[in-house]
Amino acid sequence: MLEKLVGRGVLSEEEALEARKSAAAVESKTPASKVRLFTFIHTRYQYTKQTYSNAPSLEKNGFAVRRLIPVVLADISEKANVQIALFFPSSAPINATHFEYKVDTEYIKGAFWLGYETAFFCMEEPESGTRIMTPDRSILNMYFGGGDHGFYDGNALSYTTPVAFSGYHTGVFWHGKFLKNESIIYRLAVTNSKPEKVGFGGENGYAFWASLGYDKKIGEDSIRFGVNCGYSTSVVSAVDSYTTPARVADFGDAWGINPYILIKKGPITFHSEFMLTAVQYGASTNSEIPHYCKDSPQAVPWGFYVLLAYKFDLPPLGQFEPVVRFTHLNTDGRGVTEGAVLYRTENWGGLFDKVNSYYAGINWYVLGNSLKYTFCVEYADFYGGVAGGADRSDGALVAMAQVQIVF
Repeated sequence: MLEKLVGRGVLSEEEALEARKSAAAVESKTPASKVRLFTFIHTRYQYTKQTYSNAPSLEKNGFAVRRLIPVVLADISEKANVQIALFFPSSAPINATHFEYKVDTEYIKGAFWLGYETAFFCMEEPESGTRIMTPDRSILNMYFGGGDHGFYDGNALSYTTPVAFSGYHTGVFWHGKFLKNESIIYRLAVTNSKPEKVGFGGENGYAFWASLGYDKKIGEDSIRFGVNCGYSTSVVSAVDSYTTPARVADFGDAWGINPYILIKKGPITFHSEFMLTAVQYGASTNSEIPHYCKDSPQAVPWGFYVLLAYKFDLPPLGQFEPVVRFTHLNTDGRGVTEGAVLYRTENWGGLFDKVNSYYAGINWYVLGNSLKYTFCVEYADFYGGVAGGADRSDGALVAMAQVQIVF
């Protein structure tokens, strides 16, 4: 426009130059900024019945606020933003937070993150968000995404049975895309080793994560598949005695691999993942209480899940989506308790070596994901003793009705 005005004699070259300087000054003083806030809440009625092989059955029920998560997104500039997600009810109210800076050059493209976020392992956690298709993610997410966080500064404060591998970590993350084919994605991260906290004691080491995958969208359809890998130091605390508190004798390390596939084709959704970790000092030497000592052998827990859903319209009520899922977990002698992987169930029978979980439910989308009801039943069969313990079993039946509200 300025060049046309100069050409027509309306402005001189000097006047046009001054106009350009003024415009640049105004533009630099008004960066793009926007703050967005949304909250999603899950309220639930849950009925639980556990049938242990060596004790009377246990029943309980009640209402609960399962999740209340306020999220703040603040755009600092066109390339930078900050995200903070809180979580209630919880003793650790910060669910996740990170600073993001987008990079788009002729040599590299992607997003740099700095903060406290989920590692690139166990895709149920980082991929679901408010679109979670079941009231709770599978028992694998709880098992591999939990942590050995009962130890701090060389003291055993409590014992937890999930593997201390994936989950939330503090560190530097890179989400990259290949320039010649942006559907090919890769991810790299360096974080602390223990999930769910930032610790400064001697037990906290380093974790390294790498992923390679394919992500393609065609209209409403999409396909995603790939493999996540990780290596973590100072994960499993080997202790001298299972009488707490105990001094730490050594720290184990772990590595893991996680191939996954997520397909959405019209009304059909298909998810599947396989997870495996090799955990030094990982096998329990006590069939009742997890006792991981420096003489404990390596454990290689593994598992997989398969989820299938079909969404259809039923005017004027909205959309309905039946969902089924099968999950298998083999702890390879490490052991797991019921309450560690199923929300609000009791640790009823010591340690179990394996779990099969069967889920069936239906989602009712009244206003999309902004208002959604879920009705479902999940049955988990815990079986097998560890460390030479006697065989045992606990069938945990959970019936849930959950409401999701996003505003």
